[in-house]
Amino acid sequence: MRPRRASDTLAIEEEALGLLAGALRDGYSAVGRHSAVKREDTARHRRDLIEHTKLTLAGSPGARWSLDQLAREVHSSPFHLTRVFNEIVGVPVHRYLLQLRLSLALDYIDGGGRQLSAIALQLGFANHSHLSASFRRVFGASPGSFRAEGLRHARNFLTAPRELSALACGLPERRLEERDARHAAGEVD
Repeated sequence: MRPRRASDTLAIEEEALGLLAGALRDGYSAVGRHSAVKREDTARHRRDLIEHTKLTLAGSPGARWSLDQLAREVHSSPFHLTRVFNEIVGVPVHRYLLQLRLSLALDYIDGGGRQLSAIALQLGFANHSHLSASFRRVFGASPGSFRAEGLRHARNFLTAPRELSALACGLPERRLEERDARHAAGEVD
C-alpha cells in the first residue's frame, strides 16, 4: 500500500463530508424540511469565507493542508467550509488547491532555470513524478516538453493555461496580464 499524500487526505475528508451533507439533505427533504431562505449578510459571510480560504491557500500552496487545519485557519467548521466552497467555487477545496499549484507550476516552469523536482516540492507535490503526472493530465504535455517548447509554442498544445490560472484559481487577472506582457516582450522571470 502506498503512503497517502496530503492531497489524498484532503480529498477523502471532503468526500466523506459531502456524503454526510447529501444524507442530511435527503433526510430533511424526506420529512418535508428544506433549507431556510438565505439572508444577504449570510451570503456576504459565505463570500468572505471563500475569499479568506483562497488567500490562505495562495499564501501557502505547498503546505500539507488537512481539512480540519484549513477550516481552523479560516474560522469555520470542516463541514461548512467544504459545503460552501464547493457550492460557490464549483470545485472541491482539494481540486482548487491542485489547480492553484499547477497554475504556479506553469509560471515557474515557463520561467526556466529551476529544477522540476525543486518546483514540485515547493508546491506540495510528493515528487517530480507527481507534478509531471498532474501537469500532463491537465495540460496534455509534460513539464519538460512545456519548458522545451516555450510559451509561444505551448499555446498550441496546452488546453487553457490562462483560464486555469485566472478563473479556476481565482488569481488576479492583472497578474496574468503582466505575465503575458513579459512573455510577449521576450522577458523571462
